[in-house]
Amino acid sequence: MTRFLVTATFVVGLGIASAFAQEPVPDAQMQAGVGFLGMIIIGVLAGWIAEKMTASDHGLFTNLLVGLAGSFVGGSLASLMNIQFNGWLGNLLVAAIGAVLVLWLWRFATQRGVA
Repeated sequence: MTRFLVTATFVVGLGIASAFAQEPVPDAQMQAGVGFLGMIIIGVLAGWIAEKMTASDHGLFTNLLVGLAGSFVGGSLASLMNIQFNGWLGNLLVAAIGAVLVLWLWRFATQRGVA
């Protein structure tokens, strides 16, 4: 479990670092986002959805980390495939799909003895 938390924290840190590395967008081109509190709520919900879909058993904090990591993974994959997502529902859907992928990859790695 400790390795999972360290890995999830690292992935979330990479997402935050890459967000700061992007070029600033002029105010006229910015779209309304979900905000910091919305990001936390979406992260918890996405982690909870992924937990239920993969029949896992996590706590609130782990769900948050899985959801935030899933948001980064899902958002990156959606951007690579030119899929647009906006608002709460779009962000929640992308984060939940990414969180399921994160949990699936974690299980695959731990069952093979990689992590």
